[in-house]
Amino acid sequence: MNPIKLYLSILILLFLSSCNSQLIGTTRTELTDSIPKGAVPFEYDFNMKKAIFIPGTLNDSTRLKYWFETGSLKMRFSDILASDFERKEVKSGLSKVQKTMKVRIGGWEHAYGDSVGAEYLDKNNHLFGFTGANVGIIPWQFFDKKIIEISFSKQYIRELSGTRDLQDYDSVKMKVVNGFLGIPVVVSVQGKKIRAFVTIDTGSNAGISFSNSIVSKFGIKSDGAFFEKALRPDGIQKSFAIKSDSIQVGKFFLTGMKMNYVSFAMAKQQEYPFSGLLGTSILEHFDIVLDLRNYCLYLKLINKY
Repeated sequence: MNPIKLYLSILILLFLSSCNSQLIGTTRTELTDSIPKGAVPFEYDFNMKKAIFIPGTLNDSTRLKYWFETGSLKMRFSDILASDFERKEVKSGLSKVQKTMKVRIGGWEHAYGDSVGAEYLDKNNHLFGFTGANVGIIPWQFFDKKIIEISFSKQYIRELSGTRDLQDYDSVKMKVVNGFLGIPVVVSVQGKKIRAFVTIDTGSNAGISFSNSIVSKFGIKSDGAFFEKALRPDGIQKSFAIKSDSIQVGKFFLTGMKMNYVSFAMAKQQEYPFSGLLGTSILEHFDIVLDLRNYCLYLKLINKY
């Protein structure tokens, strides 16, 4: 699941390139001028990367972009920031942060490397070919016990004092299992209704991707599918994508050429607590609020959809 899930497939090349979102033509200046006081603007590419990059600093001096990655459980940095001593203790391409790394984003700040663990990734990891070396990976736990608004329509993130004023939002109770955030979805495909919990994963630029266990449980066939590959930490995952009749998240039913396709893993993979992933190709159609006090997800459909 972490650190990255890049879906490089015929499906993405065909359908993401045809995206006609009104936000693609919106300038960064226009978006920044319209965000609320106290909000932090972030970068988001609706065409391909589909990743949330938030500007911040490291140890009050080094400017970094922080990738908000809800599918990752630890803070991670490139090992170009590591000391020679830290680089010596490498295991599976990771080494432990052993010096203080103070991460600051807007008014939020956490110190890693002492009581709060963090890791270095090898600078040659495929991740940095995707993001660049000046990027840290920030897990949702950075904002734990806070209420965080993530606006895809205006591309900002901010902290809210409560949820009472959230009008036109639907709320979905989240489960937290082994550190992962999960919500229920309903996918109608091949005459079957798949009701399952999936991980909220802003590190996946796909839509909904089910594990192989769902394939066998529901007897899903790959007839007429697009075949694709996903780059995961444990290697290349082969999957197939087929058109669904509908995808339901909360009270919202999502239809349309791009979002109707759902991926299914073709072989067993490392087990996670939920039955699949819900990535940014779905989330980008909403303004969302992560209530990390009561563990609820609030969603408001963006008018552009």
